[in-house]
Amino acid sequence: MSRVPYGSGRVHRNRRTGRPISRRWAKGIALTFLVVVAVVASLDKIMERGERAECFAWKEQASHNSIFYLTGGQAEQCKVVGVSMKNIPVKG
Repeated sequence: MSRVPYGSGRVHRNRRTGRPISRRWAKGIALTFLVVVAVVASLDKIMERGERAECFAWKEQASHNSIFYLTGGQAEQCKVVGVSMKNIPVKG
C-alpha cells in the first residue's frame, strides 16, 4: 500500500483491517466521552454522600456539646443535602 499524501481526499485506512481510521477515532472519542460522563456522575454522588456524612457528624457533636453551633455555610450545606439541623444555633 502506498503512502497517501495529506489533503489528497482519500481516506487513510488501517493496514491490517482495511477500515477507515476515522471510524476508529470516532468510536474512541465516543467511548472516552461516555467514560468521562460516568466518572463525573460518580464523583457528584460521592461528594454528596460526604457532605451528608459531615452533617450527621455535626449533628452528633451538637448533641454532646452544648456550646456547639453551625456556621452559615454549614447550615446551608445541610439544607441542600436534606439533613434537618433543628435546635442547633447558626452563627455567621
